[in-house]
Amino acid sequence: MNGVHQLSNEFDLIGEAYGTHRGGTEFQLGLRYNWGPAVFDLGYGWVRSDSDDDWYTVGFAWAF
Repeated sequence: MNGVHQLSNEFDLIGEAYGTHRGGTEFQLGLRYNWGPAVFDLGYGWVRSDSDDDWYTVGFAWAF
């Protein structure tokens, strides 16, 4: 399950939740900055069952 919510013309709130019946549910939440043909993402993720298994993500995409 994932989703995007537009905060302004330049910023979106992005979120995602996923998991299996064998493992814990994982979540990611972050901001997306839209700058012309470029998109920058900054996110934070965690596993619901393990507080020591957190991570950060950085993303970049260029549409041409």
